Amino acid sequence: MTDNTMLHRDELIPGHLSVSVHSHDVSARDGLVPCWSFVSDGFAALGHPELVFTIRRALSDRREDPPKDAIKLFTAVWHRVHTVEGAVLQSGDVLAIQPGTFLGRDDVRGVGVIDAMPLDEISLDSRYRTLVALVGEELEVGRDYGLSRVVARLGQDEGMFPCAPWFDRGRKSVARNDRSERTILGKCMRVTARAGSACVEGDRIVLDLPTTAAGALREPMGELPEDTALVVLVPIDAKADGLLVWRPGDKELTAIGPADAVGAKVSGNFIALVPNQPADGSNPLEDGFAVRLTSESWARVRRAIAAGEPADVAATDDSLPFALRWFSRD
Repeated sequence: MTDNTMLHRDELIPGHLSVSVHSHDVSARDGLVPCWSFVSDGFAALGHPELVFTIRRALSDRREDPPKDAIKLFTAVWHRVHTVEGAVLQSGDVLAIQPGTFLGRDDVRGVGVIDAMPLDEISLDSRYRTLVALVGEELEVGRDYGLSRVVARLGQDEGMFPCAPWFDRGRKSVARNDRSERTILGKCMRVTARAGSACVEGDRIVLDLPTTAAGALREPMGELPEDTALVVLVPIDAKADGLLVWRPGDKELTAIGPADAVGAKVSGNFIALVPNQPADGSNPLEDGFAVRLTSESWARVRRAIAAGEPADVAATDDSLPFALRWFSRD
């Protein structure tokens, strides 16, 4: 049986932002994990999701004494969303926080935003998002090469999907500096889609984007040289039952998923559109997907992206076909 107690509610910005602090247990593969969770109330009034930040309690921690500086995180995010005009928080976002000591560490450099993860006996609906603390080089890797890259490694280490909902104050960084990452993405032009997904669905690789992304992609597509690959970084698909994982040096394709996963829909961190290839086809690459396109197919996909129209590219080799799809956001 899990334990859930709301310890107190703190008013951070009177009349605008408060945070409720809970002491509770979270079910994990090895049993129940004692945690504190901090749940916001106030961001929704500004059009943002409410936020949840969870910390794993150590054996030496008193459940009645949660760390006070965790609450500072919500104030920092509040000021951030007030200063970045028009930027509504979304899953996949990476936010830097001011340097300094946070939760006893001096290397927590930012947070990532992902879909809310279930917490036993704390009700979280679609209005909520989970904050993931980013340690050391995780901030740069998440910002430059996609938050999913960091989240998937954390999930692999904890044996949870897509990652553990808590921050373990004793954990090490799962990212390295840019040179050590040795990723193919460093050689490509990269754009971030703040909504959408890239997945293997059945027998094809699908890039699914909101119609609003067409305008955002039009400018980088116009500046892209004809022979240069374009990488579109995307959030984790909330409906996927698998997530690709890649670390420098990996030679084999790896994915994580929930215990009941069947691999019906495996989410990736990016789509790389690679032009001027001798044949059309798609395949997994690192923790995403490479779509190889002949000159004719590349021109057709470019036009489809600029116009916000769907496109299908059949594989002319023994790999997977590619589909570009669009959806309207509510």
